[in-house]
Amino acid sequence: MRKSCRLSGTALSVLKEVTAADGTAAQEALHSVHHYGVCHGDISDDNILVFRDEAGASFATILDFGHSSIDADSNDMRAEAGQLAYLFAQRVSASPLVSYH
Repeated sequence: MRKSCRLSGTALSVLKEVTAADGTAAQEALHSVHHYGVCHGDISDDNILVFRDEAGASFATILDFGHSSIDADSNDMRAEAGQLAYLFAQRVSASPLVSYH
């Protein structure tokens, strides 16, 4: 019998408690987007879904690519990563985030 895994994601904008692990997961998701030369263009807490498994590990995915651009300037990507770090710095009271850029 196949065992299924079911995760339920929550938009960052409605999470009551945001952890540094959530921020790291979101940074990793944005880094993956940037790796393919895409700049999201609208990073906000409404466009980030955070998933937590039973062990407490955080995963994130980024939504709504309506304002995205392909082959974006690296300065735009750095600015976007900074936006994300600032967004989480406002919400996380634990350890600060480390930028990957």
